[in-house]
Amino acid sequence: MIHLYTRDEFLQKVNLIENSGFEVVDNLGSELPEGWIVLNNYQNKILVDNQVAHSGQQSLKIKEPEASINLTSDSFKVNPLCSYYSRCFIRANKAVDKPVILYFITFDEGSKRINRFSKRVYPTQEWGMVEITTDAVDLGSAFGRVVLSIPQGSDIDIWVDDFESYTICDTNP
Repeated sequence: MIHLYTRDEFLQKVNLIENSGFEVVDNLGSELPEGWIVLNNYQNKILVDNQVAHSGQQSLKIKEPEASINLTSDSFKVNPLCSYYSRCFIRANKAVDKPVILYFITFDEGSKRINRFSKRVYPTQEWGMVEITTDAVDLGSAFGRVVLSIPQGSDIDIWVDDFESYTICDTNP
């Protein structure tokens, strides 16, 4: 069974994503905002942009990636009996012909990947939303992360902002 959820259902819920609007910059000298990691080489390609934002004062800009970049949130606990709604906003300096992919991934206690849900989007020059609703995660799931996979693009700049992920637990079976 698939449930469809609206944004209004989440107004009173806690966003599971730390620093979801990239407003807090890591004070340890990293270009990445606090609460975010990139496992592949991103040197000089990711920066906080205080000129462009979907909301708040800034967004994260991925500048002309020479290789694909996977922007990954800090982990958060998941309840395998619940569903999850995740979204973010994205735009580009021009239409993109390769998809940007939003993932919601769950892991077991030993950090083995259990679930991977994904949604593709082709950013344009206007802010657009990409969202995923997971209806069920496997029982062994203990924690999750959201990942935004940015494709290689030598002349493409991409901005992301306002990541959100919420737990959805139905009280009635």
